Amino acid sequence: MPRFRALAALALGAAVILFAAACGGGDGQARTEEGLKRAVREAAEGLFKGDYRKWYDSYAKECRDQVDFKEFESTTRLGVVFIEQLAGVKLKDFKVAGVEVRNFTKDGAEVSVTIEAPKAAEGFEDFVGAGEFEPWKWEDGRWVAADCSGLAGGSGDDFGDSGPAPTVPPPGSGPKLGETVEAGKARVTVHAVEDPARAPDAVVEPGRRLVAIEVSIEAAKGSVSVATFDFTVQDEKGYTYDPAFFGREPALKMTDLAQGRTIRGWVTFDVPKDAKLVAVYADLDFPKPETLVADLTRK
Repeated sequence: MPRFRALAALALGAAVILFAAACGGGDGQARTEEGLKRAVREAAEGLFKGDYRKWYDSYAKECRDQVDFKEFESTTRLGVVFIEQLAGVKLKDFKVAGVEVRNFTKDGAEVSVTIEAPKAAEGFEDFVGAGEFEPWKWEDGRWVAADCSGLAGGSGDDFGDSGPAPTVPPPGSGPKLGETVEAGKARVTVHAVEDPARAPDAVVEPGRRLVAIEVSIEAAKGSVSVATFDFTVQDEKGYTYDPAFFGREPALKMTDLAQGRTIRGWVTFDVPKDAKLVAVYADLDFPKPETLVADLTRK
């Protein structure tokens, strides 16, 4: 579950709707509790319908100053695809069932949105229904969301770095490159590691490097949904890193594999230049914990 929460946080828009269930804002709304409820509902429904500009504009100016709209839109679109792939339903099929306001004043309040899903995929039961209360405020003649974490991606850490994991596998304890590992209904093989990765069109920030892993996934016990975001790498200090949006080709494609089918491709990670990677994990058995699929300390 922590892995899923981390990916959803990167998904920005989709994550905030499904997990925090609080977003909003709107133009021309009354400075009343009912006006606030209407603003929240309109923005949430706008996101479900693909109106990313409405949702982006629903945040306070200080939040929008942190993230350019084009960057926000591209990341949100990718996040929506990820959520839809994982949930097996379309975001447009989610509905706003209710909006609750507490501690209302003319200057601000706290808001919770209740989300109704068309059907709850396995593991999603905890994320639909009433969300947490989030702060709102009146700014420049309209209601806006005051918590920037949903728009700016959270804590402000380097993109793709999710912080230290609880444990690091002992060196030499896991499967080596080329070994096939069962992960849920799939069989996963990490064939190779390219460090640094060959990605001539990628722009890498100073102090960072690209590392790519070549993987294959076989749908062994039924159909399996596959995406690059099913994989993470971990360094010797316990920090884990999610895939980059660019990198080594041919990249692993997002798809649904029928039983008996196999797909192969590269997954690229943007990591600190001095990070020593020790493990690769696959998240193909959600909501169960990730599976260690390669111990990079073994040669």
